[in-house]
Amino acid sequence: MIKRKAIWLGIAIWIIITVVFSKFNTASDGITSIGFPLHFYTHFEGKSASGSGVTYGLVLTGLLVDIVALLTFIILIYIILPGRRKPVKTQNKYTIL
Repeated sequence: MIKRKAIWLGIAIWIIITVVFSKFNTASDGITSIGFPLHFYTHFEGKSASGSGVTYGLVLTGLLVDIVALLTFIILIYIILPGRRKPVKTQNKYTIL
């Protein structure tokens, strides 16, 4: 049960972090970049005369780095989350009458 909770919690937190650190500026400057820690998707919607060195579309290297970082994040959450611990049963040697 703790493994499933760690996976869902890790994915949810990772999606929130990805949305927070992404740049959605297509309406103003024409570039949208999605991804954390690396931008794995960049979309350009505008006029440009310069051939900049930015790769547009899906970048598989960035996507793979993001997936490895997500798996590492899930493992860290799994380690940090406290599991259900069974109480230790002790036997009393002395009986109070």
